[in-house]
Amino acid sequence: MKKDNLVYLNDILDCIVKVDSYLKNVDYAKFNRNELLQDAIFRNFEVIGEATSRLSDEFLEKHPNFPAHKAKGMRNWIIHGYEQVKLPVIFKTAKEDLPKLQEQIKKIINS
Repeated sequence: MKKDNLVYLNDILDCIVKVDSYLKNVDYAKFNRNELLQDAIFRNFEVIGEATSRLSDEFLEKHPNFPAHKAKGMRNWIIHGYEQVKLPVIFKTAKEDLPKLQEQIKKIINS
């Protein structure tokens, strides 16, 4: 049985909240030195990408600006191209792009 898009959007929001809490008051140098923190961030990006891939085609057609392709691409890069993952890109995406995605999802849910 396919779940409702709202379930996946809430899963994504939960991951974004976790990433934000994990990186609160963390600069890149600290992130770079902390493999446990990196693993936690990677895991949440994986879930975000997987949840995004489960959103319906109808949802994606209705919200063409939703960055589904980017989220799925990040997940695939972390999982399949793990040896090429660049920590500065992960950190920048977590700090700059996830808050924007969070706002976008909140607007979608509230509309």
